[in-house]
Amino acid sequence: MAGILIYSCAKSDLNLLYPLLAAICVLILLYFKNRKSSSQHSRWLYLFVSDVFLALAGFYCCYLHNIKNNADYFGKYVNSTQQIWVGEIKDLPVAKEKFYKVLIEVKSLGNQEHLCGEALVYLKKPLKVSDLRPGTILKLQSAFIGPKPPLNPFEFDYKQFLERKNIFYTSFVETENIELINTETGFSLFNFGLNIKQKIKNRFESVDLSLEAAQLCTALLTGYDDEINPETINAFAHSGTLHVLSVSGLHTGILYGIIVFLLGLIDRNKKYKLLQLVVIVLALWFFALITGFSPPVLRAVIMLNFIALGRFYYSYSSEHAINILAVSAFVILLFNPLLIYDTGFLLSYSAVAGILFFEPGISALVNSDYSLVNKIWKLTSVSLAAQITTLPITLYLFHQFPLWFIFSNLIVIPLCGVLMLLGFMVLIKLSFVSALINFFASVIFYCIHLTDSRAYGYIDTIDFGLKDLILLSLFIISMAAFIRRRTYVYASALAVLIITWQFISLFEVVEKKSSSQLGIYHVNKQSALDFKNGNKLFFDSDLTNRNYNYHVKPNHIFLNYPDVDSLSFDYVKSGKISFLKLSSVKLSPLIAFLKPDYLMVTNNSGINETCFHSGIKMMIADGSNTYSTVKKLKTLCNKFSVPFHSTYEKGYYQIEL
Repeated sequence: MAGILIYSCAKSDLNLLYPLLAAICVLILLYFKNRKSSSQHSRWLYLFVSDVFLALAGFYCCYLHNIKNNADYFGKYVNSTQQIWVGEIKDLPVAKEKFYKVLIEVKSLGNQEHLCGEALVYLKKPLKVSDLRPGTILKLQSAFIGPKPPLNPFEFDYKQFLERKNIFYTSFVETENIELINTETGFSLFNFGLNIKQKIKNRFESVDLSLEAAQLCTALLTGYDDEINPETINAFAHSGTLHVLSVSGLHTGILYGIIVFLLGLIDRNKKYKLLQLVVIVLALWFFALITGFSPPVLRAVIMLNFIALGRFYYSYSSEHAINILAVSAFVILLFNPLLIYDTGFLLSYSAVAGILFFEPGISALVNSDYSLVNKIWKLTSVSLAAQITTLPITLYLFHQFPLWFIFSNLIVIPLCGVLMLLGFMVLIKLSFVSALINFFASVIFYCIHLTDSRAYGYIDTIDFGLKDLILLSLFIISMAAFIRRRTYVYASALAVLIITWQFISLFEVVEKKSSSQLGIYHVNKQSALDFKNGNKLFFDSDLTNRNYNYHVKPNHIFLNYPDVDSLSFDYVKSGKISFLKLSSVKLSPLIAFLKPDYLMVTNNSGINETCFHSGIKMMIADGSNTYSTVKKLKTLCNKFSVPFHSTYEKGYYQIEL
């Protein structure tokens, strides 16, 4: 993990193969030396070299994984013009309003054949979605462009998100530039799994299910949740049950339990242990294949494979689980090291680690004479244990905390288990259970919407940065060590961490609250700016909730403002600094009268050369202007030597007051 993080932070394509080989040679020499005479010093040296070797191995895995280091990468032949290229569809298409979003592997580009590398391609409608099956070969004509970095502070970095998936280019293709070449390609195990996923999705859509119920069943059994309404996904997140939409260890564990139970009925005396093991392994990997080998499922499948092997042939116990967890993480990161940044990977492993460590102690707190009470407390203790260790990650990534996660999980998870079972029945043509699926799905949606309220359902806009993530993680680790060891050292460490964390947070809040600034955001075809005056924040915009949450809200959270006052303003003066927003041509005479230092042009409000005689020091054009207006403003500013800032090109602009 250290090597992977160093590679990502250094952003270096250095090939460390020879240092890695040297570390292996040193390890071998130290191993044979320690066999003859092992001192404390030599053992420590051996461990140190082992760590160096593993760090170099992580770094080298990243180098090999980076498609840019491949000699046949198509990106080496990309230019700024439209090019003719051939590619193979590698995933299910996602239907959008005007296009299909498809992941395509480039096979040839221009005169270059036998290339590799994937691009995220947007195919303009109308198109037959049945022609866009995984494995289909398309001939296309389009230009490749690199994803743009975020233009607003703390906005989701889509460019980085794609690059961590080895996708460095996107492309928009018109309908007339799409030609279907071949739908019958050679057999591919991965495409086979994707086609099964497509058939499962089509099956749920063809029976008598509501749209939401069909989408929920598809998500539970295959992990395909791309077409679920964003508001529904937010409701699941606010209830603390978002994990049920993406196939994870929960779903894999349910499948494993069903298989073990059925095999136990058939072979009670375990005479055919090897056959049972083969059935379990094949079933679990087939399930992983259908889900597209998602990180949480891979983690669960690898763990359960080891557990199955241990149960049938070795004296497996729960004490071995933490080692199996580490081995599964090592294997996954060996093949795809950048999964260390994947949200599902992080949440899956942190949740299981919490369950393994904290759940036994929490579960032991209640021991009732009633089995139902014990079962309910068992489920509760699992939720609490998982929440403890995933809390730093969820707060850092989502800045929210679901208040009713325990009760939501107690209701939603069992119902989702029932839906999975009913979904399997639908897949084997038992369509009469459709009414039951609709009923249970409606109950689930009713439950999650009960807690979908900021007033009582969840805490939102939590200012939680990287320092908080590190300190809270250290606090949880120290707390776990204190519970186990009960020593003064760990108690002191807890006290020091709490004091340090509080002091750092206090200084940050004071600094944020005392500053004054004016910020101009980039939102396509809209205008958005805020004015921060000490401990008050005023926001001027008519953005939709979706645009506000994506473009502006992350920065407001960082500024530590859970509540923002809406206020429309055109002019701000602070000391010797003045700012004017020109939102209409009618306001143009104010330029000569107010003589602002900063002039912001919005909504294509035209200005003429006389405006520059008022002593403007900086002109700003936001996203509400068209490209032609921005181009004219830039030309005028160059003529009069006035600095010009376009949010289209440079993004967010901040004026310190």
